[in-house]
Amino acid sequence: MSRVEYVDETDVMYFGTGAGYPQFSDILKYKNWSKGISVPDTLRLGQNTTTFTADDKYIYVNIGFGGKYSNVTGEVDVYDAETLKPVGYFLPGTEVAGESGMTDLMYAMKATKLPGGERIIIIEEDAKENIIYIWCPDGNCITPDFSVKLTSPRPDTAYLSTGNVIFEASVTTGSTPISKVEFYAANVKIGEDSISPYNFTWKNPETGTHMVYAIAIGQNNASAKSNYFGLKITDGKPQIFLQSPMELYEYSMFDTVVFTAIAQDFDGTIQKIEFFSNDELIGESNSSPIILQWEGPNAGEYEVYAKVTDNDGNTAVTPSITINVSDEYAKSFLLPETNLIIQNGGTFDIQIDTEGQNGIKNIAYYNGDKLLTTISEPPYLFNVNNAETGTYKISAVITLSDDRLMKAEGPSVYALSPVFDCEHKGMLNVDFWDNMTGSDIASIPTGNWPSVSGMVDILKGQPTVATVTVNVSADTFAHHKPVNIFSGPRATTITRLAL
Repeated sequence: MSRVEYVDETDVMYFGTGAGYPQFSDILKYKNWSKGISVPDTLRLGQNTTTFTADDKYIYVNIGFGGKYSNVTGEVDVYDAETLKPVGYFLPGTEVAGESGMTDLMYAMKATKLPGGERIIIIEEDAKENIIYIWCPDGNCITPDFSVKLTSPRPDTAYLSTGNVIFEASVTTGSTPISKVEFYAANVKIGEDSISPYNFTWKNPETGTHMVYAIAIGQNNASAKSNYFGLKITDGKPQIFLQSPMELYEYSMFDTVVFTAIAQDFDGTIQKIEFFSNDELIGESNSSPIILQWEGPNAGEYEVYAKVTDNDGNTAVTPSITINVSDEYAKSFLLPETNLIIQNGGTFDIQIDTEGQNGIKNIAYYNGDKLLTTISEPPYLFNVNNAETGTYKISAVITLSDDRLMKAEGPSVYALSPVFDCEHKGMLNVDFWDNMTGSDIASIPTGNWPSVSGMVDILKGQPTVATVTVNVSADTFAHHKPVNIFSGPRATTITRLAL
């Protein structure tokens, strides 16, 4: 199987992707791969595929069990590498009884281009017979008796974009006269010459790296392609690319932010690389690999970038990217359990999960804005004794070893007091209903404390509910006067006395 193919002649990277892993249904084509351009074209195959390969002009796809045009295993579908349109297909011949096994081997298909333009496509499989297809795309594949070599520009030299680049090619001829030599950059024809010595002047080229080569064409239309290489065109400034961190990445205050970059200077040397956050220098690197570890950033949003300086004092900077550092502690509370209900005067424990977490100086536990305690030693467990009636809203502030602060919101604990009519020595019923709809929710004899799950069910779904302690006199109940004990959009009310 094959899911990745790079064609250095055209600087194109192909990736097989889509549904059906390890098979794939689409092929992504990235042009100018070495320049970092990341917006692909997509070849949609319409069915799951096992392998493909490519050359400078064509993409070859083998489905595995059958093809786009037949049910024959071994069919190879051919697509134009530029337009991604179908060109045709091959089928196994009589030499292999018109069929082949499934091509499920790693890199089971390869294509080679001969000097005359012919393609040899080899399919390897381990069940029956390997297949070799020989294909002439234009039907006029002529093996040239001449060759061409690009002698200028030089692959080890960078050229300024403000100047001119001289192209020269030498042709070793046979019996076929040469009509012309064409010169190419990034697969675009930039010039030609029909008289030896063959040369061309490229004026004011764009900055970047361009794949350059020459093609000699004979009078019989045979052609030969020269050596090729990446020609570097520079404006005199160095280049730098920030590889990490990633845009909009969310960091914790426990994390170390790692910066990495790639820098190059075509006409000199790199002197230093500096890293910035919100326009403030946070560090620099003068050696390869270029890496910086930023430890201890405070919570907030940061615009980060890198700057390079070369031996001539020229500088360049990367585009800024945004990262976020959060002061929210990611781990949860181990204790108390969510929506714990106890009687007033009871006890409960508070503990936040710190397993495997280093760099903590102390943890302060709060009930709302009220500090309960500060603990400096693991396991950071605190016991609340003689709990007062009301709602405990638990939170924590974690102080790190460098005194930075993180926060964590915890669960609520409800400490309730029983309701008892001392004059009549009877039990009260507490009725709950929805003030918006008028429907009953529950009626609970206060002499029988509800289970935790029962109370949770009662409170579930009531927005912005807050517990209120109510002292009710016997006269209030004698007149059946409703008394609100919860606040919020849907109030819950005591309504009657059961004697």
